[in-house]
Amino acid sequence: MSTSIAWPAGTAQHTGPSRSLSYRFGYFVLRHYLAGVALTLLLACVNCFWRLSTNVVSDLDEARYGVAASEMLRSHSALVATYAGRPEYWNLKPPLGYWMQELAFRLLGPTVFAMRVPSALCALALISLTLAITRRWFGRREALLAGLILTSCFGFMSYHGARSGDLDSALSLLLLIATVQTPRLAASSSARMLWAAMMSLGFLLKSFAILPFVFTTGLYLLWSGDWRRMRVRDWIPGLVLFCAVVLGWIVARVSHDGSMYFVSRMFREDLLWRSTRVLDNETARPLGYLAVLLDRFAPWSLLLAAVPLYMRGGWQPRNPQTRLLLLWALVPLLTFSLARTQHHWYLDPTYPAWSMLTAIAALRLMGLSAQPVRLLVVGLVMIGLLLCEVRVLWRIGWTDRPPASQTFLMSLRSRLPADELIYVCFPLAHSERFILEVVDGYRIREVTAPPEPQTDASAPQHVTLLVRWRNLHRRAGALIQWRPLVGNGDYVLLAPRVSSGRDLIGAKLPMTLGAIRVESLDHGLHMR
Repeated sequence: MSTSIAWPAGTAQHTGPSRSLSYRFGYFVLRHYLAGVALTLLLACVNCFWRLSTNVVSDLDEARYGVAASEMLRSHSALVATYAGRPEYWNLKPPLGYWMQELAFRLLGPTVFAMRVPSALCALALISLTLAITRRWFGRREALLAGLILTSCFGFMSYHGARSGDLDSALSLLLLIATVQTPRLAASSSARMLWAAMMSLGFLLKSFAILPFVFTTGLYLLWSGDWRRMRVRDWIPGLVLFCAVVLGWIVARVSHDGSMYFVSRMFREDLLWRSTRVLDNETARPLGYLAVLLDRFAPWSLLLAAVPLYMRGGWQPRNPQTRLLLLWALVPLLTFSLARTQHHWYLDPTYPAWSMLTAIAALRLMGLSAQPVRLLVVGLVMIGLLLCEVRVLWRIGWTDRPPASQTFLMSLRSRLPADELIYVCFPLAHSERFILEVVDGYRIREVTAPPEPQTDASAPQHVTLLVRWRNLHRRAGALIQWRPLVGNGDYVLLAPRVSSGRDLIGAKLPMTLGAIRVESLDHGLHMR
C-alpha cells in the first residue's frame, strides 16, 4: 500500500481549505493506522465479551441450542441432537454449531459464557478480517471506518448476533471468507477450493442459509464476465469437496437413523416451507428488511441513501470489489424479502458488506468540493459512531440484564447438592431448562402434579420440587407433605417434610401451605 493519500475515484485533489478536512483525516490515518486498528479491536473485544456470562439467557434458539449441545456431549452423540432426551426436530440443522458449543463446554465447563464464546470469537475474527480485506481492496481510511461501523453495529452485536449462543455469527464468518474469494475464482484453483470448503461448512452450520450467497457468486461471475474465462472442469475439485462434506453428513445421518426422516424434514421445512409459508409467529412484509436496516443499521442506511443524490452519476461501481459488495448486500436482501418467513438475523452475514459500502460512501462524500456537505458527513459519521456504540453498551449493560427469575435459578447451585433431582410442576421454558440442567447440573423431571414424597431407603437422597409462585396457592392441598426451602417472586423450591416439622431456616411449618407469603426475596421464605 502506497503511503500517498488514496483519493476517491473521480474526485479532484484541491489545495487549500477546500481539501483540508479530507486531507488531514487521511494523513492522520496513514500515520496512526496500527493504533487505530488496535483501538478498533479493543472496542470489539469490549462489545463482544463484556458481561457475556451474566446477560439474560434468551428463551428461544440460544437456550435450546445450549441444551442440545450439552446433551450431545453427555451422550457422546456426534450426529443426533436431542432436547430433553428426545431427538431434536424443532431445530432442523446439521451438527457443526452443536460441535462448536460442545467443544466450548468441554474446555470451559457448562456455563453461559461457554455457550456464547464461539459466537463472540467468530465475531471478533469477522471484524479483524473486515479490517484486513477493506484495507487491501480500498485503503486504510476505509478499513478503519468500516471496522468501527461493524464493531458498533447494533444488528450485528445484539440478539442472535455476536453476543448470543446462536449460529449466525459463525455463519457470517464462513460466508465472509467464501465471498471475498469471488473475484479470484476465475484465475485461482485455491480460491475455488476455499470457496467450496467454506460453503460446505456453512451448510453444516445452517443448511440452506448459504443459498443467497451462492446466488451472489453466480451473479458476480455473470456481471464481471469472469464466467467466460472458466471451464466446467475447473470446478470439479471444488464440487467434489463440497459434495464430500455435505453428502457425507447426509449419508451418515441417514445410516444412523435408518431412514430419511430428518433429512427430508430439513429439506421440506427449512427450505420449502420457510420460503412459501409464514413460520415462527412472524409477519411477512415485502419491505420488512428495509425496516430492519433502518433500525439495526442506523444511521448508516440514511447515509447510503444520500450517496446518489450528491455524487451526480459518479457513484456507479467501476471496480470488481465494489460490484461484489453491492451484490453481497443486495442479493440476500432481495432473496430474504421474497421468502415468507422473515427474521432480522438473516441479514447478519451482509453487515460486513454494508459496513464497507458505508465507509466508501462517507469518504467519497468527504471528498466533494462543497464544504457544507463535507462538514455534514463528518458530523454524521462522528455522531453516528458515538450513538451506535452507546446503543450497544446500553443493550449490554441495561436492557440485557438477567431477570430475577434467572438469577434465582442460577443461585440454586449454592443451595442444593450437585446430584439433586428436581421435580418441576410446570412446562419448562428453554432458558429454564438450560439453567437448571446445563448450568446448575441438576436432573430434571417434569410432572403434571406434585408427587408423593418417598421415605423408604430406596428413595433418592436429594429430591426437591420446584413450583411457580403464582400456582402455589392453587396447589396447596397437594403440597402438605412438602416443606419450603427458598423462593422468590417467581418460584418456590420445596423438599419432603422431615419428622421434626421444621424447615431449613428454622421456621415452624404450618399444616397447610396456603398461608405462605414471601417477605424477603434475598433471605428465602419466612412462614406465617
